[in-house]
Amino acid sequence: MITRVPKLSPSQGTHLFLSSMKVQSKESAASYEHKQFPFADRFGRLLLVASPAGEAGSLRVGQDVHLYSSLLEKGHHIVHELHAGRGAWLHVVAGRIQVFDQSLVSGDGASFENESAVSFTAEKNSEILLFDLA
Repeated sequence: MITRVPKLSPSQGTHLFLSSMKVQSKESAASYEHKQFPFADRFGRLLLVASPAGEAGSLRVGQDVHLYSSLLEKGHHIVHELHAGRGAWLHVVAGRIQVFDQSLVSGDGASFENESAVSFTAEKNSEILLFDLA
C-alpha cells in the first residue's frame, strides 16, 4: 500500500509499506491483493484497510486482525475502543505521536493489552497504522 504523509509536496516522495501475514490455517490459501486508499479517506480518522473478511472494502487477511491507517494533523486525538480479549499494536509510520506519557516517532510502536481503548494524539503531522488483534 502506498501512503503519503500530510502536507508534503509530491517532490518529497512517498512511503511504501509492505506487510505480510501467515495464513491462519491449512484450509486457507495464500493470496495477494493490492489496493490504494486515498489520502482523503484516511485523513483525520482510522480507515479500515485490512480485515478477515474484507469488510468495508478493506483487503482480506487470513488472520483475526483489523488494520487501520490514519493521517493526522498536529493536535488531532484518536480513541479506538478495544473489545474484550483484544489487544492492539500502534505503529508510527511518520511523525510523532503521544501515547500516555511517551512520545513515539517514525518507526516506533506500542502494544496495548488489557486496555479498553487505544488513545493517542499527534504531536506533529503523522501517519500511523493501528493493528487491532485477537
